[in-house]
Amino acid sequence: MATKIINPFGQIRNAKDLAGKAYNAFSWYQSKIKDLGGDSLKPENLLNAQDQKFVTRLSPGSMYLYNYDPKLKDILPYYDTFPLVFPFSTFKGGFIGINLHYLPYGARFKLLEKLMEFSTDEKLNANTKLALSYQLLNASSKFKEFKPCIKSYLLSHVNSRFLKIDPRDWQTSVMLPSDRFVKAGKNTVWADSMSIISK
Repeated sequence: MATKIINPFGQIRNAKDLAGKAYNAFSWYQSKIKDLGGDSLKPENLLNAQDQKFVTRLSPGSMYLYNYDPKLKDILPYYDTFPLVFPFSTFKGGFIGINLHYLPYGARFKLLEKLMEFSTDEKLNANTKLALSYQLLNASSKFKEFKPCIKSYLLSHVNSRFLKIDPRDWQTSVMLPSDRFVKAGKNTVWADSMSIISK
């Protein structure tokens, strides 16, 4: 019998409910995710965990995790095979979005907090989305962290179902070690991204 893979999102959400006022954003998530550790945090297992919501079509402004094999991987300096993306624009055969994995954890968390300005709902629920556009983000230096994260994806190169992340779990998602970079280590990717942001 196959072993059931535990859904870390539910575990952390339950812990947050129990923490009440003791819950403290970034450092709290760091601690809880470190406590979980193990195989449940691997991206391939996140895509097979129980009690997850999978979809076949994307909705701009929602967050998704999926497996991806780039068409131009031979010429890319590096790429993420498990993007964590907020799509905001579509084109024939694909979409453009913000892949938060291109930032180190602290910068991801910071960007997500800023992006919440565009939330369609003050209280996060299953229907919450971000009303995003490239023009909107690019117009303000406040959102400069998004620039190294803008990526295009072809639907024909997506190799899994899309895991739709519940908005209540967005903060958890950006803290999970679910990136899988090929051709360069994450520290190299993050250093390049922070260099772009600082210009």
